Amino acid sequence: MTIKIKRTVFPPELDAAVAVHAAALVAGDDQIATKFAGDRAAAEYGAAMKRAASMRPFSSYDVIARARLGFQYLVKLRLHGSAGDLNLQNRWREVNGGDWRVVEIEDLGLRSPWKKPAPDATLAEQQRRTFP
Repeated sequence: MTIKIKRTVFPPELDAAVAVHAAALVAGDDQIATKFAGDRAAAEYGAAMKRAASMRPFSSYDVIARARLGFQYLVKLRLHGSAGDLNLQNRWREVNGGDWRVVEIEDLGLRSPWKKPAPDATLAEQQRRTFP
């Protein structure tokens, strides 16, 4: 059996935006990093930045996964720091003809997507944990 793998080519502008955003996170420059947050992601973004601030300093980052989802792109970042690694999943979308914004961000360090939800969790909590 042959498995076909389709490679997704990321727009160069998105690659540049991800690099600037990740470098700002590593450097602790919240002012630049926050410029990439879309309105829809403001609350989630604030929580992720608070956690990042508690784990600083970071020494480097890696893009550990990329995927295309319709007109949006998912990027998983791993920020390496002395207090441990922070894994963030960002959903990027193009706005205003070339600008890229994070429309959803999730701190993957807070929960593992591979764990089953607690038996007493509500249906909404179970779905969120199962299907982010």
